[in-house]
This record gives sequence, structure tokens and C-alpha cells, in this order.
Amino acid sequence: MFKGFFKQMDHRKIMFISFFLPFIIMFIIYAVMGVYPFGNHTLLTVDLGQQYIDFFSYYRHTLLHEPNAILYSFVKGIGGEMVGLWSYYLTSPFNLFLLFVPNRFLPVGITLLILLKISSASLSFAYLLINKFNGKGLLVPTFSISYALMAFVITNQLNVMWLDGLVFLPLIILGLEKLVDGKSGLFYSIMLAIMLFSHYYIGYMICFFIVLYFIFALAKQEKTSLLNTKEKIVYFLSTTFRFSFYSLLSAGLSAFILLPNFFSLIGGKASYANETIDWSLDYPFQEILSKFYIGSFNFDQMPSGHPNLFVGTLSLVCFLFYFFNRSFSRKERFIALLLTAFLFVSMDVKFLNKIWHGFQYPIWYPYRFSFVASFFFVLNGFRSIQKFRGIPLWFACSLLILQTGSALYVLQEKFEFVIPIQVLATCLFLIGILILLLLREKKYTWMPYVLLLITAVEMSANATIDLTRLSYVKMTPFNDYQFVLEEMLSDIRPKKDEFYRIEKIFQRSKNDSFQGNYPSASHFSSTFEKEVPILYGSLGFPDGNGFVSYSSGTIFTDAFFGIRYFGVNNVLPENFQKDPNIYHLKAHSNRPDMDQYTSFSESLRTNIYENQFALPLAFGVSEDIVSVKLRENSPILNQELILSSLTNESVNNF
Repeated sequence: MFKGFFKQMDHRKIMFISFFLPFIIMFIIYAVMGVYPFGNHTLLTVDLGQQYIDFFSYYRHTLLHEPNAILYSFVKGIGGEMVGLWSYYLTSPFNLFLLFVPNRFLPVGITLLILLKISSASLSFAYLLINKFNGKGLLVPTFSISYALMAFVITNQLNVMWLDGLVFLPLIILGLEKLVDGKSGLFYSIMLAIMLFSHYYIGYMICFFIVLYFIFALAKQEKTSLLNTKEKIVYFLSTTFRFSFYSLLSAGLSAFILLPNFFSLIGGKASYANETIDWSLDYPFQEILSKFYIGSFNFDQMPSGHPNLFVGTLSLVCFLFYFFNRSFSRKERFIALLLTAFLFVSMDVKFLNKIWHGFQYPIWYPYRFSFVASFFFVLNGFRSIQKFRGIPLWFACSLLILQTGSALYVLQEKFEFVIPIQVLATCLFLIGILILLLLREKKYTWMPYVLLLITAVEMSANATIDLTRLSYVKMTPFNDYQFVLEEMLSDIRPKKDEFYRIEKIFQRSKNDSFQGNYPSASHFSSTFEKEVPILYGSLGFPDGNGFVSYSSGTIFTDAFFGIRYFGVNNVLPENFQKDPNIYHLKAHSNRPDMDQYTSFSESLRTNIYENQFALPLAFGVSEDIVSVKLRENSPILNQELILSSLTNESVNNF
């Protein structure tokens, strides 16, 4: 049955395998990890657990119940525009899937969302290989899973919104190839516009890459060899004009989201950009070798690590042989070599790295554009294997010598994220792949099956090692906290004709207000306006690039920010202390002045206090407020300065 299935394989069957194979692989890995419902774990970790899960809850509530909150909302800190937040986190078309997931099961919905995006990336890459590069048979899903399960995807899947770039990049390149071939550029324009709408930040990196790829696509055009000099000039100029026109058309189609987001960025993320030009290196260049080993990742690689470039042995070997494959013109291989060198240099030279990230050094998750390099490796690895029957012995021996030198270097340097067993496993996979590619000249019918199996096993091993080196939020405590939060808020949420803020001295994240849908005074996101953290810092609150936390309030700031209700954690009964599935409401601030407020209600784990001094959203004050100049490192003095100006007292007394 299966033999006949594969023997008469058409494009639909190839794409079916390309979609479901990575889905099944990752599904099994999640199940083994004990991800709910196969255990009590979730994929919530770092920003996925501290930001995105709350934003997705807000996404559901806004689209289902409060669409006006798309533009502005008071759940964001002390209130602010939401266009920037939507553009960066929530405009992916895939997010519509979450509307069908109950709020309490959002961690499960996000797991399925990640699976869907990874599988869609494999599918779109297979579609590119079939429709442009004559992809046939099992080689298509073999290289598609190398693309979909590359190290970048595995290590950055918690940044679930970035995965859209992996889905749309192959389709954008397909449209670009059609344009260079002289066909309509409309498909290219539409795909790029959807990408810019879906996630402008990753879309910017893709725009940068497609300019480079356009040069490469021109270099590999075979029909230009038949043209005379004048015809070549006309072809290159006309194609460049069409490329520019359809690229600008993409920007025009997505301008309705790009323009308001541009103005949002001016006051938020972009305002933190520094103008220094630093041509120094981030790390000794040879250290990049460590990232081509199975499982070369750990938590320390998140804040300040190396580029994640592992794409599997088969793809890498075929890509390296591409530069020696005479089936491709010297001009094409030379341009490809320059492009590859530029990508590697960009991942080490600080200023080039800064340009790729929108002229701003990334905070955590470095080298976010490395997926375009991995795409280039896998794509040309596939093109290369199609143009040779078997690699020459000299090439295989050369690779083994280079691998030996690389392994000795990595073992000697003792990188924490690469242990000897990983080096050994990588070497064994290389030997196995080289043997198969040497035998491929015989055209064994079993060869495609073995190459697919080995690639699937290798990419699965890499994903398993990478994912199990992180710690995750458990499902039961997460749901328990949502229950406590909802119970606390049930009687104190503002009604439609009311406005006041709610805060608490415990928190799961700085974005609990997004999860619980209530006006608050805390927030954390990459698109946060810088003026709010500056104000908070001046008043003595924890603040930073993109976050504020209302954890050191005073009676004055409570009144000033209109905080009417406070949630305070109770001392847990002894049985809760013993139950690991109960979320322990640990206080993140100390407020002994709560006795100045009125006790409003009590529950099993929280007490609610009402602040009778809370000011309304708008109130009249003295004009002196506009002339107040806050002092550096003087939070109490700054609070007194504001209070004195509000009460029309002279600020000069201070």
C-alpha cells in the first residue's frame, strides 16, 4: 500500500507529507515533554509566558467583546494607543485560530498555533521547491523539514509572531522568482504586503534580504546568456524597475497599518535607538562553528548568544557542495558566495547586525534575521542535490578533515551548550550522510527514504535537546492563578459608565491586566511609549526599556493614578503550601499602608481594599503642573513637587 503511495507520488501527496511530518514530529516531542494534555507542562516560558499569553487573551476579548480597544485601551499601563502593540504582536492571520479556544485553554491553543505555523512553513517551502525548482519525490519533504525545524524555529518558537516570516518567506521568494522570469509581480507584491501586515519587524528583515536575493536571482538567470550586451542592459534595468514598482506596491497595500505603526514606533521602540556606529565584532568569528552542532543551544544563548544556524547535515553538506557544483554558472556561485559571506559578516559585525534589526540592537534574542541565512542554505542545498548524482570522494574527505578540526576546536573551547555527545552525534550523522551521497550515483530506490528518515531523526534530536533545556510554566498553576484573578475582579471591575484603576501587590506578569481585562498601572511590551517608564522611574517605580511595574506605590501615587481597589494576597492555609499545583500568591511589593484604606471584600486567597482617596480620570488642577521639573534620583521629592503643584502651593519651597 505505502509502496504504491510513494511510487505514484504527485505534488499533492508531497505537500501533504511536507505539512504533516513536522507536525507529527513536534507533536510527539511535546507529548514526551509532558505538554498539556499529555502532562502538566505548557510551552509558556520567558516572553511567551510573561507577555504574549496575556496579549492573546486581550486579542480574544477585543475581537469578541470590545472592538474599540483595538485603537486605545487602559489595560496598558496608565492607558495608551494599541496600534503599535497590535502590529508587533497580534496581526498575524493565524491568530484567528485562537478565537475558537476558551481563555482557560489558551496555553493549549498557543501550542497548536505553533504547530500550525511550523507545519505551514514546511508546506510553503515545499510549494516553492515544487513550483519553481522542479521539486519531486521525497527530497522535497526532506528539505522542507530541515527548513521548518531549523534551529532558529526551535529556539525562537516562543516568539510565536516571528514564525510568520518563516511561512511567508518562501512564497515571497516564489513571487520574486516569477517576477525575475518576466511574469507578473502581483503574487510577489501580495505576499510581501501580507507579511508586512502580519509582522512589520520580521517583514523589514525579509525586505532587506530580498534586495540581496534579487541580485542573486538575476545572476542565476540562464536566458541572459543568450542576449547581447544591449539586451542585457535593457533586461536588467526593466526587471529592476518592475522589482522596485511591485515592492513599493506592497508597501502601499500595507500602508494602512505601516503608517500608524510608524508614528507609534517614533514614541516607543524606535525612540531607544542609539546612533553609534560600531564596526567591532560581537564574538571571535571562529566561534560560529559551535552553532552547526546538534542541540547547540541553552538558556544563556537567549540574552547574548550566537546565531542559531543548524539546518541539518544533509542541507549543509549539499549547500557546501553547491559552490563546487559545475551545473551552476561561476557567476551565480560567485554571487552566492558573496551573499553568504555578507550574511555571516552581518551576524558578527555590530553595526551590520544593528542595521538588520532596524538600527536598534536587540534586547535578548540576538541575530533575529539568521533565519534568512538558514533559508538560503537549505534552498541552495536542495538545488545542488538535484544537479548531482553523487558527491566526489575528494569532497567527502575534505569535509571529514574540516569536521575533525571543527570538533577538536569546539571540544577544546568547552562551549556550555555543546557537550561531547553532541559533537559525536553530529560527526556520525555527517559520516552517514556522506556515505549515502557517495552511493547516490547508483540510484538506489531506497535512497530517498533513508535520507528522509535520517533528516527527520536528526532534526527531531536537535529540537528535543533545545526545547528540554528550558523551564516552562505548568498548566495547573497557570489556570489556578487565572481563577484567583477572576474571583478577585468579579465584584470590582469598572462598569461601562465608570473609570478607575485596579492594582495588586502580587502578580504573575506585568500584563495581568490584559489577561483579566481591567485598567491597571503596570505593563511590559516592546512597543511601550518611553515617556511612561521615564515618569515611573522619576516617581520611584521599577522601570526599564519597555516596562513599568506598579510595585512601590504610595498613598499619593495611588490617588494620582486613580487606583481605587487593591488586591492583597492572604496567608495560604497549610494544605495550599503542600500542593504544588496551587499558585502561590507571592507578594512582589510591601504595602504596610494598606490599613489606611477600607476593607472591601475577602476571599480564600485575596483581600480587596478600597482607596477612598482615588482621583477620577480627569480633574482640575493648578497651571503650576506644567512647569514642574522632576529631579533625577529623587522619587519622594518628585512626588512632593507634583502634589504641591496640584494644590497650588509654591514649588520653590522644595
